Amino acid sequence: HVQNYTMISFIREPSNRFYSSYDEAFFRMGPWMGDPEGQIVWDKPRIRKQYHDSKWRVEKYPYLYEGFETIHDFRRLYCPEEILEP
Repeated sequence: HVQNYTMISFIREPSNRFYSSYDEAFFRMGPWMGDPEGQIVWDKPRIRKQYHDSKWRVEKYPYLYEGFETIHDFRRLYCPEEILEP
């Protein structure tokens, strides 16, 4: 790779058939992964560190996480209503 490229991928609508690598990447770089009080990573300091070490890659695309602040925001979009808590 001689040239410096920036790659961005677009998140598609959720699919019933599989959990794609795009969904996984979107989940792992979400702002909820850096929240030390958040329910996903409060007990996982290495995952929080990885998030903080890598978040610069998505900071130049703020619209990717527009409207997403917590894991609850993510779950409301990606999880079926019947498994969400009321």
